[in-house]
Amino acid sequence: LDVAAATAMWNSLKGAIDKIFQHNSSILSFEELYGYGYKLCIHKYGDMLYNGVVETIRAHLEELVEDIASAPSETLLEILKEAWDQYKLAIGNVKDILMYMDRTYVKTYRKSTVYTMALSLFRHVVIYNDNVRPRLRSILLENVRLERGGQLIDRDMMKSISYMLVELSASGGAPDSCYTEEFEDEFLSE
Repeated sequence: LDVAAATAMWNSLKGAIDKIFQHNSSILSFEELYGYGYKLCIHKYGDMLYNGVVETIRAHLEELVEDIASAPSETLLEILKEAWDQYKLAIGNVKDILMYMDRTYVKTYRKSTVYTMALSLFRHVVIYNDNVRPRLRSILLENVRLERGGQLIDRDMMKSISYMLVELSASGGAPDSCYTEEFEDEFLSE
């Protein structure tokens, strides 16, 4: 497999990942895409594949975070939850087509699996965004105060966002978890 063929396969995979993120994956041949990932790995183009996947996902998140960061605080939790739910679906599909890379290249070179890497990217690009992070923490703590004051809050939304933070903690990288950092420490100190 020469560089031109490898690049063509990567471009097909990148286009497929773009379609997955645009919720247009029904037209894709997952078998063919899996084959491209397999061939790139066995012909020593794993770096090209892995780094390309990281950059493609990061680019989608940088687009996504603009909408989330510009959302008014009243709707931030809803928009964040919807984005998270859609992201997890997309990552599930990306993970499926890159299963071979996860089983071989990732293990050999001690990289993060597609899923773990995707969680880490979401945490760093979206949750740690300067216009998301402080507002998210503030809204969560305010909801706790409101409920303790006897007001009704959307408990399901609070639960969903808490679960998201816990799941993002599973991506490792830091001694403290995302949940602890973004919510629990402040919650306990209050």
